[in-house]
Amino acid sequence: MNNIDKKVIYTLDELELIYSDSILLNHAIFDRMLEEEFNEDTRYDIIRQITNLEFDTSVENFNSSLIKATKTKHGAYLSKRNLSSLKKMKTFKVKNIDAGFALCNKNGYPPFSEIVAVHNASNYPNIGTSLMHAAVYFRGRYLECFGEPLAKGLYMGVGFHIYKEFPHMTMKNGNIESLYFMKWRNSYVPEI
Repeated sequence: MNNIDKKVIYTLDELELIYSDSILLNHAIFDRMLEEEFNEDTRYDIIRQITNLEFDTSVENFNSSLIKATKTKHGAYLSKRNLSSLKKMKTFKVKNIDAGFALCNKNGYPPFSEIVAVHNASNYPNIGTSLMHAAVYFRGRYLECFGEPLAKGLYMGVGFHIYKEFPHMTMKNGNIESLYFMKWRNSYVPEI
């Protein structure tokens, strides 16, 4: 077997470095995940649901999913929301797994244009890009987030830019991170 015939397997981190365009990255990650030991039918169905904008919009189901997400290793990055505040939002939960996002009102901005509570507490990693494309489709245009990897990785990769930064903020878990305020670049159009 020569070098041309060898199949190269990249890690998900390596794929992120290779592909800067979020659409190509999403497809590359999807292809890589299919090679891993996951149920391909389930993974395909999850991506299909998100891409086809098929969400469970029950506030109660979203709340349950969000509570599970706050208990994961990335839970410190999520703002806790109570059921009464979620009832004032539009919630979007991926069917049959604990992942989703919500849209809420932000003073001085169009209704339901702030993206909040983007989470994934399922066993299916790396669906954030698809979730963010769906959030933008539903008119999400603003967000706040802690941490440079999220701001400069996922969110900038799907068309947001930083318009305000507060460095060295203390998160609820005691970590020191920058807080980023981000808004949608109107010139960027995602493929859904």
